[in-house]
Order: sequence, then structure tokens, then C-alpha cells
Amino acid sequence: MRVVVIGETDRDLVGISNLLRSEEQSVDTASKWIGEISKARILDEEDPEFEQKLIDANPNVAIIVLDSEKEYVLRSKSLIRDVRKKIPGLIVIGLVNTTGSEESLPIDRIESVLGVTCYEFPPPET
Repeated sequence: MRVVVIGETDRDLVGISNLLRSEEQSVDTASKWIGEISKARILDEEDPEFEQKLIDANPNVAIIVLDSEKEYVLRSKSLIRDVRKKIPGLIVIGLVNTTGSEESLPIDRIESVLGVTCYEFPPPET
């Protein structure tokens, strides 16, 4: 499985692997998640060569890192649309930085706006 992470994250490859492994074990999505991560890259969408680097990576999965504020969610919606046009069949998931500000959207609303499965990072305190 070839993975790209778009945006800034302090999660390492182990953290990303664990995130994907949790998806692989999901009854609803298990058929989409077959195989180990063979390659992972972190891409910056502000990079002028972003599109070419994305195409060169030829990913199966893209993890979009975003903040939970409405402005960033809407910007990510456009990014997801563009990425899916460049790589048909790409599986996209969101990794949401929950900011705790008044403008933060709840995770279920973010999933609805983006049309992708999202995970909170950091996860809520238990």
C-alpha cells in the first residue's frame, strides 16, 4: 500500500500504520485495506511541485491532515476533490487536529462535509 500524508503531522510511520490497521479491521471497510504500507510520503500542498509529486507517488491512500475549524475543513474539501481527480480510485481519510476553539466543528460534521472517514488527533481524553 502506497500512502501519502498531505499536511503537517507529528505522527510517524508507526502512528500512520496503526491508523490504517484500525481501518483494515473495520467490518465496513476491510476489503479496501489489504497489504502493508510499502511507501509513505509527507507532501505539502503549498509546494509548487505538489501535483507532480502526488502523481509520482501513485498512492493507494491519502491521509489529509487538517484543523477542525470551518475554514480549514472547506479548504480541505477542495483539496480532496482535486486529489481524487488526479488519482482515480484513491482512498482518502482525514486526520483532524481538534483545536478546541469555538469555531471547531464536531468530527461527524467534518466527515459529512468532506465525505471521508475522519479521525481526531489528538484523540479525546478518556
